[in-house]
Amino acid sequence: MKRFPLITILTTILAFCCLAVSSRAMAIQHYRQSTVPTIFVHGWGSSARAEDKMARAAQRAGVTKTIVRANVDRQGKVSFDRNIPKGAINPIVEVNLADNKLSHYKDNYTAGYHHGGTYVKNVVKALADCKK
Repeated sequence: MKRFPLITILTTILAFCCLAVSSRAMAIQHYRQSTVPTIFVHGWGSSARAEDKMARAAQRAGVTKTIVRANVDRQGKVSFDRNIPKGAINPIVEVNLADNKLSHYKDNYTAGYHHGGTYVKNVVKALADCKK
């Protein structure tokens, strides 16, 4: 009689563990497998650190194994902290803008945001150049 509650508890724990593993495996199957990078861009005044939690969560979920940082200097020059391996599945590129407040455009926010878009465009171009 004393074993019944223990067996019930152990069986319940085992069932939950199996369910968790099964649901995680099913979730991974639903991700589209692609070699096209996903680009994460932080907001005004922030940095790539703001993107880390989201990128790491995708990595833990099995969506990707590859996270690369693209640093963009104030002149728009892009440098990567490492290369994206050929054939990497769902690579993530965290963009880090040195001019994260668009400091030269305090009086003209529209022009500032346009210039910020140029930074992101430079990242896309640099990624395309890496594929060649």
